[in-house]
Amino acid sequence: MNILAIDTSTSQASIAVAINGQIAAESLINTDRTLSARLVPEIERLLETASLTFADMDLFASSVGPGSFTGIRGGVATIQGLALAMGKPCAGFSSLAMLAMNYASSTNLICPLLDARKSEVYAALYDCSSPLPSPRMVDSVLPPALFLDRLAALTGEPVVFLGDGALRYHDQIAERLGDQAIFAPPSHQDPHAANGALLALHAARNGGLLEPSQLLPVYLRAPDAVPSVLFLVGSMFVPESPRWLTKAGAAARAERTLARVGGRDYAAAAMAEIRATLVNEDKHVRLGDLLQRRVLVVLGLGIFLAVFQQWCGINVIFNYAGEIFKQAGYNINDTLTNIVMTGLVNFLFTFVALFTVDRL
Repeated sequence: MNILAIDTSTSQASIAVAINGQIAAESLINTDRTLSARLVPEIERLLETASLTFADMDLFASSVGPGSFTGIRGGVATIQGLALAMGKPCAGFSSLAMLAMNYASSTNLICPLLDARKSEVYAALYDCSSPLPSPRMVDSVLPPALFLDRLAALTGEPVVFLGDGALRYHDQIAERLGDQAIFAPPSHQDPHAANGALLALHAARNGGLLEPSQLLPVYLRAPDAVPSVLFLVGSMFVPESPRWLTKAGAAARAERTLARVGGRDYAAAAMAEIRATLVNEDKHVRLGDLLQRRVLVVLGLGIFLAVFQQWCGINVIFNYAGEIFKQAGYNINDTLTNIVMTGLVNFLFTFVALFTVDRL
């Protein structure tokens, strides 16, 4: 059986061609931000090296995750397209199981870790004493401290750590597990699609083949686009502003909206203010009106606050708080406490702003 296997779960992509269980050719390429441009040409080059063509392949296989969302989608879509064009089946395999096979037949437990960002890791624990890995802890995504606590509770045996997650959290792993932790040398850190080809062969022999449409990514957590989609859907249910409704002749709807916010008395007072401001309002606003002194002050202040918010680095603190506190020398417990306190302060002062902004 001829197998084409690829792994695109990290920036270090890997491609392999296997013939009857023997690796005929393998390639590792750095595809950071260049996956779509380099993947297919590299596959073609590797097949040519093995004196094969796409039509010679009996099975197309890809890692399905966990790992980079973009990388996984690109790899799975490529294999789906090739299999569909050639009329051949597919097979999927875990990127963590594939990485663990760098230590096939090892007597130690193997723990592949991939950096999941957001202060989390994709992690699993495998028994690799046989040619194919057997999971002791299934693939998961969680903070490294929590994973290490679960691992320590499960076993006191030596554990070999490998992968870019093991490199990033090396000190934390060593501090938590001490001599129980063994770190793979650089030669064993890279993912190899050759291992994936063997996993695909095992799937083929055990009824694990898939139609191209059945080969799907395994993300382990919701893609980053999900909050944006929820926000978009939610925005469709946000009522129009009372001022706009009043101006459009829907004063009754405007008053009902205000009543839901602050009650009938608040709605009546707010509607009176809105009507008063609309009396002298021009129907057409000219661009020159923005150059009036009183408008320029407000406009300039708004622009300044927007720029200052970015310049002061608040978004960096929110997105990389874990790494910032870690580099500052805090241990994991103090880091979590600081993150909670930072979020709590931001949460509380949001309400302070809501109750004071209209009085300024």
